[in-house]
Parts: sequence; structure tokens; C-alpha cells
Amino acid sequence: SNGTPCKLSISAVVHAARTHWVEVYGDRGTLIVGSENQKDYIHGFRVWASQPGKPLTEIEIPNRLIFPKNYADGRISAFIRVVDQWVQGIDRNQEITPSLREGIYSQLLMDLSHESHQKSSWLDIPSLEEFLSN
Repeated sequence: SNGTPCKLSISAVVHAARTHWVEVYGDRGTLIVGSENQKDYIHGFRVWASQPGKPLTEIEIPNRLIFPKNYADGRISAFIRVVDQWVQGIDRNQEITPSLREGIYSQLLMDLSHESHQKSSWLDIPSLEEFLSN
């Protein structure tokens, strides 16, 4: 929110020893989230944190972030959480994030990425408002 630059890389095809890890380093501390289980991107995550000059220590994951029910295929837990958020938004008449607008734009960006790859060329990317007005 204050304009601090950051870098985030996400890949579903990376071949690395630590594929399910996010490490955040800042002037007020470090936060690390990771899982050794490369076959499941829902179960088995642990969290470590530290303040400057202090060692990393494992911290408990807040209950609000833990799935109430686990399935053998962790993708089901994540899907159900998104659907539950949509239903709650509808029940409360509140806009949720991500909304269908963000979903539409994400799909557009994926489609344009494939088209750019197929054509081996750059493509113009419209804003969501431009896209929806067509």
C-alpha cells in the first residue's frame, strides 16, 4: 500500500526442491510459509517468523486459515472455501474479493498469454473496463 516494491514468482511446473515456499523479508521481520509435500498444495504447511536479529521460530497457523475439513485431494478444500465466500457475499449482499470481475480478467490474461505464445508476439492488454464494455 505504501509503494514498496516486491517480487513474486509463481509456477506450476517448476522443478525445485522447495516448490511450496513463500519467504517475506522486511525491516520489521521475516515470515516464511512452506510445505515439504510437493504433491499437495493445501496440507502440511508450516509457518515461521522472526523479528530482526532473532532466530526463526515456528508459529501456530491461525484457526481462521485452517480448513475445517480436509479431503484427500486438497484442491477440494480450496474450492469449497472460495464457493463458501461467494455464498456468504450473496447472503450478506456484499462484494467479495476475488469477485467475478477479477475472475473474468484473470481468464482474459491467461487467454492473451496463450495467444501471445502461439503468435510469438506481444499483444495489447485492455483494461478490465475496456474489455467488459466491448
